Amino acid sequence: MRSRFNTGAKDELPNVAEIKMANFRSGDIVRLKSGGHAMTISSMIDNFSVNCTWATGGEVKTEIIRIEALEMFVPNKAPPVGRQD
Repeated sequence: MRSRFNTGAKDELPNVAEIKMANFRSGDIVRLKSGGHAMTISSMIDNFSVNCTWATGGEVKTEIIRIEALEMFVPNKAPPVGRQD
C-alpha cells in the first residue's frame, strides 16, 4: 500500500511540509501557538501557508499564516475563573 505522501520511489520519505499540511484542512479551527483568537482555515495557500479568517470587535479579518505558527484549537471546556454557571 502506497502512502499518500509517496511520489513513487519505494524508500522515499515524506516531505515534512506535506506531513504538516496533512494535519490541517479548510474549515479547521486553529489558533496561533502563541495564543490569540480561534481562527478558521478558509483555504490552503501552499505547503507552508494557510489563509485564516476570524472575527474580532465586529470585524472579520483574514491573514495568510505559516503553518509552523498554528495548532489545532481545543476549546476550554471549564468555565472561566470566577464564573459560576
